[in-house]
Amino acid sequence: MKCVVFYLILSLSGFSQNAADIASRTEQKLRSLISFQAEFKQVYYSSSVSTPLTEYGTVYYKRPGLMKWAYSEPEEKTVLLTENKIQYYFPEDNQLLIQDTTDEEQSNNIMSLLTGKTHILQDYDAETAEEDAAGSNYHIKLIPKYNDIENFILLDIDKKSLFIIKATFFDWAGNKQEFIFSRIQINRDMPDRTFDLIVPEDVEIIK
Repeated sequence: MKCVVFYLILSLSGFSQNAADIASRTEQKLRSLISFQAEFKQVYYSSSVSTPLTEYGTVYYKRPGLMKWAYSEPEEKTVLLTENKIQYYFPEDNQLLIQDTTDEEQSNNIMSLLTGKTHILQDYDAETAEEDAAGSNYHIKLIPKYNDIENFILLDIDKKSLFIIKATFFDWAGNKQEFIFSRIQINRDMPDRTFDLIVPEDVEIIK
């Protein structure tokens, strides 16, 4: 019986170390990226609304701190991150929202994860989640070390590129937000003009 218990302890320890290793290698790989471009599907599931909100678009990133989310469906809008500032442009409303943000505020969001700014093992405990049948992706669960454990993240990571192809954020209220990435292009030449945000002269600016 003692041997069985000892074997189980070793097995569980191995899973934890494996998840931590995957998380560490993923973070290092993302930090080394010069640029990337990917199509995305973003789905928000509210605990109080039966129909999820689904959006589509393209995300662009260029080191050191340029990221652009160009939404195309169901409504066009743009989210532009430049260093410590985020701009939200809503063409239908002719509004431009500008916000200052700190690294701490960005530490738990998808932007920070994709750019390697999130210190995964410093802020989270990593566990191995169930693997898919094809076995082409890693699946890990990130549980906050210092906040409510009901707020956690599930990541699907491509084994070859170590790029996050799916990230699902769960909160304490039962809501979840899902990001799925496809047609990923890594370290392609990307001119700075990709991140230009062109708005009309009469746009309403909100700060």
